[in-house]
Amino acid sequence: MKTTKTLLLALLTTLLLSACSGEDEVRSKDWFITHSAEQAIQLDICRHRPQLSETPNCINATAAEEILKQSHEVIQAYVKKHSLNNSQK
Repeated sequence: MKTTKTLLLALLTTLLLSACSGEDEVRSKDWFITHSAEQAIQLDICRHRPQLSETPNCINATAAEEILKQSHEVIQAYVKKHSLNNSQK
């Protein structure tokens, strides 16, 4: 449990630092769907920093959230239709 918290803190710190640098790599909606932990962090950053709401990563993380809110069957159909695979990490 402590290791998980440490890893999550390190990931959050990295994301926050990269958000401040202005040199974020733009991630697609599909990328955020297959990387739900990063999507949740990006969405949290976007919600706490409204000035970022129109950036590509905030737009794509929000769009991914709309897909992820849907039922499991809808998500699986979306993943299959778009040939997404979570093993691309």
